[in-house]
Amino acid sequence: MASARGRPREFGEADVLRRAQAHFLKEGFEATAYDRVAADLGLSKPSLYNAFGDKTALFERAVADYARQASEQIIASFSDAASL
Repeated sequence: MASARGRPREFGEADVLRRAQAHFLKEGFEATAYDRVAADLGLSKPSLYNAFGDKTALFERAVADYARQASEQIIASFSDAASL
């Protein structure tokens, strides 16, 4: 069994995505600086880049996670309904 390379991550992926979502929602894609996102998370830019790729890749992951959360909330809100 091969061991993982590098140091283990010291951050939660879900937390990073949620905080990145906040930046993108507040500032928009163009105005969101990758350096600021990394600093807000207390991560180095290379750590963020190694985990998520460039800003476009982080944005795509953040949007996908946002959509997943919204879908889960919508389904949950109907799951307790007596009928549609």
